[in-house]
Amino acid sequence: ALVSNEMAVVVPTNVTEPDMSTAGTKEITVTYTEGEITKTVPYEITVENALPKIVITQNEVAEFTNKYAEYTWTASGVSGKIYGYKNSGMQLNSSKDGSYVYNTDPIPGYIRKIKIVKAASGTTRNWTPSISETVLTSAGGTTLDQKEVAATTTWEVTGENSYFYLLESGGATVIESITIYYEAVVPLVAAPTFNPEAGTYNAVQNVTISAEAGTTIHY
Repeated sequence: ALVSNEMAVVVPTNVTEPDMSTAGTKEITVTYTEGEITKTVPYEITVENALPKIVITQNEVAEFTNKYAEYTWTASGVSGKIYGYKNSGMQLNSSKDGSYVYNTDPIPGYIRKIKIVKAASGTTRNWTPSISETVLTSAGGTTLDQKEVAATTTWEVTGENSYFYLLESGGATVIESITIYYEAVVPLVAAPTFNPEAGTYNAVQNVTISAEAGTTIHY
């Protein structure tokens, strides 16, 4: 019998993205070609640290009443605007002067997932998210696919965007919660300054190193 020493070349063609918004065991699949045969294999991975999130409910809306108007919400240190009124949740109606939710403060990182949960008393309506690197007071930036929210609907998000604008259409509905999952970003700190500046000196110098307030210098 002839024995071949040649090994088949394995080329991955697709790896599914796991749900990183919650901790726990997740399943991904890897599709690859081995020779001329395409195979798909499931794998389990463990997500130890879930993505941080901001959750907006009627409890986060200041002075929320049963009158349609623009209100301010604040959740986990981030504020924004909602046009609606207080019902069994957050009621919005596209036939009124507005039917939106957006943030005026930046999310402390990059948005990775948007989840809208409809209240039991709500009606299935369409929602269209927009995301941007700068604040949005109307639809703009990058617009994601419009989806119906019949119970719980999510959008996966990529890019370096810290602002969102959610537009409801189709009539009145009641929303239980809006959750924004994000990838936390560590802010860059400016390099320390030296006094005197770098150079050649013919005498002993006392050097002072300064940095931004709240930072620690290791040298």
